[in-house]
Amino acid sequence: MVTVILFLCLLNGAYGHENVLAKTNYGIVKGTSSIIDNKAMFCYLGVPYAKPPTGPRRFKQPEPPNSWSGVRDAVTLGPKCPQLDELDPFDPTPISEDCLNLNIYSPTEPTSQGTAPSTSLLPVMVWIHGGSFSMGSGSKYNGSVLASRGVVVVTVNYRLDILGFLSTADSIIPGNFGLLDQIMALQWIQANIQFFGGDPQMVTIFGESSGAACVSLLVLSPLSKGLFQRAILESGSSLAYWSITYPVNKIQPDTIAQSIASKLNCTQLSSTEILVCLQKVNVFDLINASTEYRKSNGLVFIPRVEALLRSLPDYPLKILRSGNFNHVDTIRGYNSDEGWYFLNTSSAQLTREGFRESIHNLMTSLKIMTSDSIVDQFEEVYIKNLTDTSLIFRQGLRAVSDFVFIAPIVMETMLAETWSRDSKHYLYEFQYRPSDSEMPPFVGAVHGNEQAFIFRSFDNDQFWNTKKGHTQADLLISDEMMAFWSSFAKHGSPNGNMSGLAPWVNYTPDRPNCLKINILTTLSDHGKQLAVQIYKPLIDSLMNEYPVTVVG
Repeated sequence: MVTVILFLCLLNGAYGHENVLAKTNYGIVKGTSSIIDNKAMFCYLGVPYAKPPTGPRRFKQPEPPNSWSGVRDAVTLGPKCPQLDELDPFDPTPISEDCLNLNIYSPTEPTSQGTAPSTSLLPVMVWIHGGSFSMGSGSKYNGSVLASRGVVVVTVNYRLDILGFLSTADSIIPGNFGLLDQIMALQWIQANIQFFGGDPQMVTIFGESSGAACVSLLVLSPLSKGLFQRAILESGSSLAYWSITYPVNKIQPDTIAQSIASKLNCTQLSSTEILVCLQKVNVFDLINASTEYRKSNGLVFIPRVEALLRSLPDYPLKILRSGNFNHVDTIRGYNSDEGWYFLNTSSAQLTREGFRESIHNLMTSLKIMTSDSIVDQFEEVYIKNLTDTSLIFRQGLRAVSDFVFIAPIVMETMLAETWSRDSKHYLYEFQYRPSDSEMPPFVGAVHGNEQAFIFRSFDNDQFWNTKKGHTQADLLISDEMMAFWSSFAKHGSPNGNMSGLAPWVNYTPDRPNCLKINILTTLSDHGKQLAVQIYKPLIDSLMNEYPVTVVG
């Protein structure tokens, strides 16, 4: 809840600084201070990094923010970007189209001049939230506890859904505005984060799910060159079929734009006329039209290949194969049972025929080519001669987890390592079952579970069943995750110079190491070679001009 998120940074009297002032290139901001784990923490909330993307700036590239005179309050969270409220009932942050703001959590106190000492700049960790490119906010994530590990944490809001990813597939509305917002935020951080104690030459971007896909796309984008040195991808990849629009998708961006425009009485045919008309439409009418469209067409407002502005000049697989991307150190990983929410889990039973139907329906509903031979391959790899319906269900869970999340993450790690030069890549599997889990006993970590441990959000209803409380084991896993993540930001290695952590050796072709994070954390082979073998021809087919005919 917002009150929980704000609480740690609103204990003004705890450190004796009700008004903490910091300089930016656009004006002075007033933040708050608190004590976290016996350490001072300084928080600046809702700081604008771009002009409001409203009116004539709607469906346009972000622009640097306006300067202000006097002192600007940065003591409350800024609004989140327009989205359907029902999708995120635990986040009551106000909604506004004027939403391009960020939150800064720093253990460094500004000097009397409003700047941080330049001799003690700390690594910066920039969080890009997930939410299917259509919901969520950076404001949900309190970075205070993670920042107390000796880093400056920044959480970012960016345009979502139709406002972030509508495109007419030409220069008029090129799309990818959500990605361009993230790049603008990173440019703001380069120019201003030193005032808050952060080192602009030591920036790590990290995100989860679609936020991790955005991180992956930023690694591939020429526009983000030099804006960060490290990247952490949690349960998302640019190679996931859901991360961008492909030619095989039945509905292309320009067709979607024309359909939405028509529903909103913007009946003109040219892209320019559509732009001018949609810029005048009430923002919530846009969101409602988008929501209705997605009900019958699925996830359509997502990133796309866009060569004009070069936010994403080619398909991720082609870029990765070419080696022409930002070569930075990375951590990539996934949760053990990612696919839980993609199966009908009411009975936790699945027949062999049900398994085949689930795989077929998953791919066809998501506009992925399929055939009997491909489903045969899934059946051979995952269920073989099994007849027990509960065991088949568990293998179905494994198959869906691999297909939707895990195989593309491992495949991306393999391709990045091919061009590694001076960079290193680390792979993990988060297996720990949270103590508040209400899943069947055989289920470990499902999609999104790791976030509560990285931000220690055990008192936040958005990430944890607070009625159940948390255990000592939860705290230990959280300590381990925060140590790995902050150490990576500081040293380029999750081990760094810290003792007591399980040794995490980087991934190499001859040693496909994967850290299995659990009560007893171990390092072993990732064991996903067959999953990648199945997924590779599917992701190749997505780049074909025409879809493969669906059989069966």
